[in-house]
Parts: sequence; C-alpha cells; structure tokens
Amino acid sequence: MWKKVRRRKNETLPVSAAYMPASVGFFGALKLLACGSLESKARVYDLGAGAAPRLQYTLEDAAGGVSSVAFSADAKLLASGSLDKTLRVYSRGGGFAPTLEHTLEIPAEIEDVAFSADSSLLVCASLDSKVRVYDGLDGQAAPMLKYTLDDATDWVFSAAFSPDSKFLASGSNDEKIRLYGLGEGAALPAGDPTLCLLYTSDAADE
Repeated sequence: MWKKVRRRKNETLPVSAAYMPASVGFFGALKLLACGSLESKARVYDLGAGAAPRLQYTLEDAAGGVSSVAFSADAKLLASGSLDKTLRVYSRGGGFAPTLEHTLEIPAEIEDVAFSADSSLLVCASLDSKVRVYDGLDGQAAPMLKYTLDDATDWVFSAAFSPDSKFLASGSNDEKIRLYGLGEGAALPAGDPTLCLLYTSDAADE
C-alpha cells in the first residue's frame, strides 16, 4: 500500500505507506522538488519538462523524521531539519547526488528551515522555543551560529526570510507572529549587524 502526494491534477508522487510527508520545497529553476518525511528520509524529485516526476535522490542520514527541507536560492545547497535534533546542510553540483557537508546539533527537535534569498543565511525553528540563524554557508568550515532568538515562550514551528533578506518572521505555539529586522535595511550590512525584534502580533488578531 502506498500513500501519494498530489503535485497537480493527474500527477502523484509515491512515498512509503507508513509515514506521511512532513515538508516539501521547490527549486523552480532546476525543476526540483524535495520532500521530507517522518520515516527519516528526504527525497529529491526531478519534475522534468512536463514529464511525470522522477525520484532522483534519497537522503537517509537522519535518525528521526525529517520535518523540513529547503533549497538555497543559488541552487548550491539543500538543508534539512529533523526530529533527531540535527540540522543538515548538503551541497549540490554537477548533477551528482547531494553531498552531506555539515551536521549541526540543536538542543531540540527542528520544525522548520529556510535560506535567505541571497543564500547567505540559514534559519531553523525548533521546539525549545528558539530561532537560530547561521551564516558562513559559502566555505568549507561549518556554518557559524550568528543569532539565537529566544523571544518566544513556546515551540517555534515556522521561520522565513523576506524576499529582500531584510526581515525574518517566526511563528510560535504561543500564538504570536514575530517580525525581526536585519541591520539597517541592507541584506548584508557592514560590520556586525543587529537582528532586532520589530513587532509582535497575536496570531488570532484580525
């Protein structure tokens, strides 16, 4: 028996029966779709030129459910966040299978990962009520923890950068959405930029 993930009318992607997909992420320019699942695997599908989706790679490094996957905008990196409390960063290139470059241990289960639009920052949201932002993604050394945001009072389920990389938003189980500003309006300010909390809003507010 198979569960199926519907992509569009008359096209489905099979995943194993016992576990549901937890996250999906597109990289449109290369027509790739990544899927993280609760069976501890991440899969990358090639959407082709109008053809049926084809499984290209299966990544099996996680020891717990893969709750989130994301491609960097420059197509060089793929990140996954897992319930095994590990953030994994894979490199892509030359049509070869993604190579696991870095594993970053987090004190709690990871719910969401996202790259900034300029591919310079990587954020993860986790169940210890924190949002962590990493930089130094373009070198051989492990990414460096740049910010830890601990304003939330409950689990943080989601985090995302704005398209211009000037803002970061997070959503928490404490029923608040938080919006942070990065530096003085630049994607990569000179010196030591500050990531400051600008607004909070009750999620239930209209």
